[in-house]
Amino acid sequence: MALGQAQTLGQTIQRYFETSPYWEFEKSLGNGGYGLAILLRQKAESGSAGHRIALKVALPKEAERLRDEISWLKVRITVLLSR
Repeated sequence: MALGQAQTLGQTIQRYFETSPYWEFEKSLGNGGYGLAILLRQKAESGSAGHRIALKVALPKEAERLRDEISWLKVRITVLLSR
């Protein structure tokens, strides 16, 4: 993935979570060939600790290739486990 695509996608996601009543964008964790990973933090009630989650987002153009790779890996794992 080109750096520009990752930055654009990251900015879009960050803007999306600016209006979320439940989650806030904390930081970008990194990017790779299929998309990027970000860290979200749950907006907590006063006095309670919020949870954090890592969200992986595929580039729209790469989503089908990613699905194909996941399917291939599932078949391969099934074959290996059946031996």
